[in-house]
Amino acid sequence: MDAGFIALWQAMPILATLITFAIYVVNQPEHYLAPTVAFVALTLFDRVKNGLNHVPHSIAYVIEVI
Repeated sequence: MDAGFIALWQAMPILATLITFAIYVVNQPEHYLAPTVAFVALTLFDRVKNGLNHVPHSIAYVIEVI
């Protein structure tokens, strides 16, 4: 059970990125996934992922203090 949650947690950034790219391309016919758009988006997703990895620890620390 824990291994499933860990695998889901690790796969979520990849799935979110793929789903976002798919929505971007399908939503507007004139949109195409240029390298400049893709690499900027990947960089932003990486920054968000790093920030979100700290959320569970922060919540645990807040609960521990209370």
